[in-house]
Amino acid sequence: MDEYPNQCEKDYIVNEEDHVDGLMMFNLTVADSDMVDYHVIELVGEGSFGQVYKGRRKFTGQTVAMKFILKNGRSEKDIQNLRQEIEILRKLKHDNIIQMLDSFETPQQFCVVTEFAQGELYEVIEDDRCLSENEVQKIAKQLVRALHYLHSNRIIHRDMKPQNILICSGGVVKLCDFGFARAMSNNTVALHSVKGTPLYMAPELILGQPYNHTADLWSLGIILYELFVGQPPFYTNIQYQLLQNIINDPVKYPQIMSANFRNFLRGLLNKDPQSRLTWPELLDHPFVADILEDVEARRLEAAWSSDIQFVRTSDQYPLIETLCESEDEMIVICSSDIINRDDSKKLVDGLPKLYKLRFPTIFANASRGCMVTLVG
Repeated sequence: MDEYPNQCEKDYIVNEEDHVDGLMMFNLTVADSDMVDYHVIELVGEGSFGQVYKGRRKFTGQTVAMKFILKNGRSEKDIQNLRQEIEILRKLKHDNIIQMLDSFETPQQFCVVTEFAQGELYEVIEDDRCLSENEVQKIAKQLVRALHYLHSNRIIHRDMKPQNILICSGGVVKLCDFGFARAMSNNTVALHSVKGTPLYMAPELILGQPYNHTADLWSLGIILYELFVGQPPFYTNIQYQLLQNIINDPVKYPQIMSANFRNFLRGLLNKDPQSRLTWPELLDHPFVADILEDVEARRLEAAWSSDIQFVRTSDQYPLIETLCESEDEMIVICSSDIINRDDSKKLVDGLPKLYKLRFPTIFANASRGCMVTLVG
């Protein structure tokens, strides 16, 4: 459908009397039989959100996942969050992010149709306990690609965990479940609302401090550590102790971990979010450096990846002039709104030469508005 969530062509209706093994089943009836595009095959998962069915798209035979979410018992805020998740998913097009194929909303429920993945990363951890560093590295590169795409589009996932990482045929890893995801507006410096799973939650979230995209990088580090070691670095069954460990305890790295891998994790698992790897640093790190085949393409991708920094007063960021060797190499744009990526690129493309950024783009919450700097 072009418009969402206006009128829905498919009217899925829940019959709450249908139960199998204590599970509420979805009795699908459709107002117009010509609009039935999917066969529902079997229930494959359930949770507080609703139920997920394996399905098949008619005519093409494509296997799909159909996620049904009841509105009953949910607040208006929850329903708006669901709409936000669907809108975020609708716009995402990346090999390492689960692809949304269709979505419907009725007065009773939502249905989101996505590509089907065979398993979860969580199942790999349960079955194999731990993976070789080479296997972890392959997964790391794919997750870095996915996060780089999200963050380049100013989207923070906020609930990175093995259960939200799917594995498709050929070992392709896909990030899913954007129920907690947040799209940051161009002039957003940091978020405050706490979302996510405590085991993979960054210290700044636990402390109730402002946070940005680096919270996802912390969660990525925890996941990769768990894949290699067999359990997260701060694991305990006692919730209060877990939170204290995340805030206070150092990460202990096994001796068999390579220097590159250890250095990479240290860059992600720094308790100070401002000291974690920036995207340009991350993309150039030896552990994942070849995720983009062309070196120049990698630098360009890093240039347009907004690295959001906490800035509370104008004297807490370096003078713009210190980042450039000459006035000709500096472009400073001051306005109440940050210009978008396309406009920035047009501006730079119009210059005599393409500037290569030595520093990540700085977003400063300055008194005269948001300042964007492109430095040569």
